[in-house]
Amino acid sequence: MSFKKAGNIFHSLLFRLAGAKYRDFVRLVLVWEDVVGHLLAEKAKIYKVDGNVVFVKVDNNIWMQELVLLKPEIKKKLERQSGIKIKEIVFFIKNN
Repeated sequence: MSFKKAGNIFHSLLFRLAGAKYRDFVRLVLVWEDVVGHLLAEKAKIYKVDGNVVFVKVDNNIWMQELVLLKPEIKKKLERQSGIKIKEIVFFIKNN
């Protein structure tokens, strides 16, 4: 069995476990690092999806400013790679 097939099995299982309620959340989380890059993905994580609004928790103000500047590009890439129409992306500083 190839790794690609194993990855497909994992994704299929993940979507099945998530169910319809969390399908968009899972799809967005799976493409997040590809969209923003490894460094930003370490500093910012998708927290929840409510309707078509994506909430992203960010480590601090510096990284939030970077994400806000990249927001239109991030939104476009997220929509393209996930196939989900996004109304808004809301960034917030996470509480420890």
